[in-house]
Amino acid sequence: MVQKVRAAERASGRNAELCPDAVYRIYVKEKKTLGQKRKKKDVAEVEESSILQTKYPKNELPQAPYVLTAEEKKEADRRLANVKVPVNFGVLPGSLFTKIVGGTKCHTWLQLFSNGIIRFCIRGMLGTPQRTSLVNFLLVLEEAYGCSFDMDLIDNFEKRWHEALCLMERDFPAALQTFYFHLLHHLPQYIRLYGPPRNFWMFPYERFNHTLTEAVSNNQYPELSAIKKVEVQWLITFYLTVLVFSVPLK
Repeated sequence: MVQKVRAAERASGRNAELCPDAVYRIYVKEKKTLGQKRKKKDVAEVEESSILQTKYPKNELPQAPYVLTAEEKKEADRRLANVKVPVNFGVLPGSLFTKIVGGTKCHTWLQLFSNGIIRFCIRGMLGTPQRTSLVNFLLVLEEAYGCSFDMDLIDNFEKRWHEALCLMERDFPAALQTFYFHLLHHLPQYIRLYGPPRNFWMFPYERFNHTLTEAVSNNQYPELSAIKKVEVQWLITFYLTVLVFSVPLK
């Protein structure tokens, strides 16, 4: 994957010095040949070509300014482990840079990127342009997803948002920037229509769907079992909040 990204960058005229000729020849020039072999279903030749693709060792590639070194990844994880968060913030993953641990909720990812945690973990790392662009993007992201958003400054925010995304596109591999990255350009448009992102993000609906899924105890009648459990939860909540805590102590 690393070699393919660098070869794609060189093919588009970007960061050619980070992709040796051997990598470029294996992963770009032979791509057409490999596709033809797959069409012919020549398994032996495909396997031989696959072996050829693994000949260039990853540890001999030049260090890219948009990639953390092994030591930087360990240091970033060490910083992450030292972060203390308030209650209901979300469960921080034990490892994020050396190894991505599965099961992290979408809301936790947002908390990591919009509360200064990622900025703290990568402080002093990456190349200077890459770090500057990433930090700038994270700062604008924190502004968009903060507890308050000044709608009178939407024009200024929209300009800075597009500039931050363009810098990210310039300083990081284009091969990794999918259609979803482009969709971020439309965020100011939706803020104009619906207000701050907190007004229309999907986290409450996702969590309620999780609650409904756990409430299904009878697969033959899933709707009825879910309704019954929600009714019980509502009655317990009503009893505790209205009938118990609202009664003054004598």
